[in-house]
Amino acid sequence: MFELSFQVTTLRASLCKSQGLAGEKPLGHVSFCNFSLLLLLTQYDMKIEVRLGSVLPKVSGSSHSHKLVAPFP
Repeated sequence: MFELSFQVTTLRASLCKSQGLAGEKPLGHVSFCNFSLLLLLTQYDMKIEVRLGSVLPKVSGSSHSHKLVAPFP
């Protein structure tokens, strides 16, 4: 049996679109507040549990951010 438990107050990610040989175009950033991940793996079974308090996306080129609250704990 393998178990992985991962919890952070804030998880941040940058979103980009590949432009081929020209590199990448930034699309925005996102912050996941109160993020947790639990992975349980046995020989014949895998269970994954993800919890999220809220999401804060910010689109590149925009000065506005919108907080999205998840409907589950």
